[in-house]
Amino acid sequence: MKIGQRGLLLAATGLLAGASGAVPPPQPANRSLSAQVDAYIRTEMQNRRIPGLAVAVVRDGHIVATQAYGLANLELNVPVTLDTIFPIASLDKQLTASGILLLTREGKVRLDDEVSGYFPDPPGSWKGIRVAHLLSHASGLPDVVNEEIDGRALVSYTTGQLLSNVKRQILLFPPGTGYHYSDAGFFLGQLITEKASGMPWRQFVTEQLFKPAEMNSMVYLDPAAVIKNRVSGHELTANGEIISNRRTAVDLGPLYNDVGANVVDFARWAAALETDRVVPAAVRNQMWSPQVRANDILYWRDYGFGWGLDSYRGVRVVLHSGYTGVAIVVLPEQRISAIVFTNLDNHFGTDAEGLALGVIGFYVPEVSLVSLPSKPDPDPARMRRVRSELGRLINGDPDYSQYARSLFHGIKEGAADLATRVPHFGALQSLSFLEERADENLVYYRADFAKARLFLRVGFDGEGKISCFQMTHI
Repeated sequence: MKIGQRGLLLAATGLLAGASGAVPPPQPANRSLSAQVDAYIRTEMQNRRIPGLAVAVVRDGHIVATQAYGLANLELNVPVTLDTIFPIASLDKQLTASGILLLTREGKVRLDDEVSGYFPDPPGSWKGIRVAHLLSHASGLPDVVNEEIDGRALVSYTTGQLLSNVKRQILLFPPGTGYHYSDAGFFLGQLITEKASGMPWRQFVTEQLFKPAEMNSMVYLDPAAVIKNRVSGHELTANGEIISNRRTAVDLGPLYNDVGANVVDFARWAAALETDRVVPAAVRNQMWSPQVRANDILYWRDYGFGWGLDSYRGVRVVLHSGYTGVAIVVLPEQRISAIVFTNLDNHFGTDAEGLALGVIGFYVPEVSLVSLPSKPDPDPARMRRVRSELGRLINGDPDYSQYARSLFHGIKEGAADLATRVPHFGALQSLSFLEERADENLVYYRADFAKARLFLRVGFDGEGKISCFQMTHI
């Protein structure tokens, strides 16, 4: 699609945020974070080398606190404000899932529909992939959408090129028999939304989600578009130097470029979920019901539709992160959410999901891990085993004989994900026992590194194998 056509589409969908004549999004009353939360955020930004950050807290359907920190652009010395537009990356998965589930209520899509029926010339390998599998990362599709040549992405892609590449992928397992995080599945979900609704995905989510939630800043981050308040993304080199991120320089076409939002508008989305204003409670509950055991050791243990699912200290947690350093954490029973947007890519140790858990722990102390004091482990041999495996994991050499087979995939993926984080943690200094919870069959530990603090939740099966090994950077 040419730039002129893209501009017309954005104007038609009411999403030229920041363009001349656009109405600025209304802001909540200026309610800053408490001194304790503010100090926590400032300390962690310094430890994690995060250039800029925005945070919002939502309680009982109302935005109760917002605050912005640091710089949106290091080269121009531009500060982050509540108007700063961040790419939400994989937080759009909950938008895709919400849209499809709304279409199921209209009878336009069924979760057990075979995906092949929505596409011309589908590959034979897609037989048995159903819509529900796409929304829960259970399709078997690898996490590949755009094709690379010798490890380098092209400058631009059309939606057709992306679809052709997804069609060429070999399934990792038969549909419905496992879990593998896959952008490809949600890309197909967006295309199915277009076919079932009869309108472009951007227009559909604008009309069905953004407008009812009063998310007025939402925009699509096409590389060529001039977008007021767009944040600059960053990475870290192995020696800790902050460099610019070129993710937004690649044009993935009118369907698949990043959605952008300021933290206040995403807080409005969280508020809408709490009050059933945009999606009915039944749809929200579908998204927040476990569909597959994920065992993502850095993210969540279960996955619903577009959301990760877990529990911390017996408290149910619904959460998701995005590659660009953004996250949302929801405690459904406590009716509270925390949103953290940063401009440092997640896999360099940003771990916005852990930051959001840290923030929410100040409001709901029973979920807080930071406040737990260390104590002697009643099982020293177990603790030595956990420390040994943690050391092997951070060195990229896990001992698979220690784990239940159901954890193999999560450990493999987690070790690869840790590889870019570990250089910024510093040396492992100590492992401390915190508590053992019979209600979760998990043991909680704190791992202190020279420059980071990770919390571990470890579980064991009846044969003594490690059946859970979760790490959260809070």
